[in-house]
Amino acid sequence: MARLGRAGVTFRALNHRNFALFFVGQGLSLCGTWMQSLAQSWLVYRLTGSPFLLGLVGFVGQAPVLAFGLFGGLLADRWPRRQLLVTTQTLSLLQAALLASLTLSGRITVGWILALAALLGTINALDMPVRQSLVADLVPPSGSHQRPGQRTRAPPVSWPKACATPGRPRTSGPS
Repeated sequence: MARLGRAGVTFRALNHRNFALFFVGQGLSLCGTWMQSLAQSWLVYRLTGSPFLLGLVGFVGQAPVLAFGLFGGLLADRWPRRQLLVTTQTLSLLQAALLASLTLSGRITVGWILALAALLGTINALDMPVRQSLVADLVPPSGSHQRPGQRTRAPPVSWPKACATPGRPRTSGPS
């Protein structure tokens, strides 16, 4: 195997077709989600001019992630991740389409914006853990850089050794 430079090691996961497709697709999806969050905030401020409602939309959009994120991780471990990801992405698409149609038809209200922000936050509470856990399924472990049974983390460091300060002697531990 040819010696890889630092950039080659960093981006070697992109050599796997499924991960490369996932990377590009999720990059576009996340850009769209953030644009939608920004547009919701801008729309509510434009409709009301209220800094309080502007903050409330941001809070309502993020609170479900905090409240239900652990539950989303539980579902990500128990159900097929690819199917869950397709479901969350489809729900996000439908939510964005509803927001766009209400806005373009002139029927949008602050109540709708708050409800749709909460819905997107709830969808994201499931989408984020599923997306993050799916990465491990897309890139198989490479046998060239690590043997089976080889340690994957650094060995534990003793607390006194780790906390010793320069110029001060250690009080315990091997010398």
